Amino acid sequence: MIAKDLRINPLRTSLTALSMFIGIIALIAGVLVGTLGRDYLEAVNARLGGKSPTYSAIVDVPSSVNIQVVTALQERLAHFRPGIASAQYHLNDLAIWASSGDGNTEIRRVTIIIIDAERTRIMPAPIIEGTWLTGADEPATLETAVNESARQYVHDGTVALARTGNPQQVPARVNGVIADGTDTPTIYVNATTLQRYWPQAWEPDGLTILVHPNEGVDGQHAKTMLDDLLSDVGTGSISSWNRSDNADDYEQVIGFLQLGVTVTAILLLSVSAVGMINIGLAGIEQRSHELLIRRALGATRASKPYRSSARPCCSASSSPSPRCSSPRCWSGQFRG
Repeated sequence: MIAKDLRINPLRTSLTALSMFIGIIALIAGVLVGTLGRDYLEAVNARLGGKSPTYSAIVDVPSSVNIQVVTALQERLAHFRPGIASAQYHLNDLAIWASSGDGNTEIRRVTIIIIDAERTRIMPAPIIEGTWLTGADEPATLETAVNESARQYVHDGTVALARTGNPQQVPARVNGVIADGTDTPTIYVNATTLQRYWPQAWEPDGLTILVHPNEGVDGQHAKTMLDDLLSDVGTGSISSWNRSDNADDYEQVIGFLQLGVTVTAILLLSVSAVGMINIGLAGIEQRSHELLIRRALGATRASKPYRSSARPCCSASSSPSPRCSSPRCWSGQFRG
């Protein structure tokens, strides 16, 4: 009866089916929020804070570190067994030469990060054009990489580095352009080549080492191994060890969004299912009324109320007869 009633009411059935389809799409979207959305947020946040988990080690390093120590540290970090490690030096007086509003050039402060080639393994940044920085064990000139916002400072494949208050210009080759997820103009300088080809500017104020432990490696174990490495190289010791990625924050947000969309989708499906059941119950109620009317007219339980093969006892063209008023005559119209 329900199936037949659905065919009888195509418009109402189509609208209810559309609502069920919307509910199913919403349910699928709720699942995708927790899968594709989580993967997307992980990729975006890894560019800014590192893969999950990433630890930040603050190292007290003297400014008189020579090129041998810097190269040795870079090579040791490139083969850091407990995970991936990248060194970032802090030089506060670095700047660039850029065009001013009147067409002349002036020293301008932008974000300049002194790093090594291992950084993109912890903070993955897609290469838009060119290549990334050269490893410490490979020969290279003074080289840099820029993000999309810093393209304006690239001329003839180089950027002009400078020191605050010093008119000297030092050209540095730009290897490529990366998408680091920030809108601030940022220039990444190879630490090894900077110390080798521009030693006058090598006055680091500090050193930060980013560490992404391998799966199954405890953070405390990675810290101990890194401290031993720094002691062997002679670069200092760890003064601060903190978690730098924000995986816990976005995982909670994604979980909340996924739960909200899933609950909404389930409610939509429930409303659609109730509508379908309501249509079926309305059809059954209508059939029940028809059966009650036919029983009142004299149909028996053995009758087949949905089809009739008996001829009526009387018709509009015939004259009334006593047989037309008998209950047997009425019940015969509904018996097969």
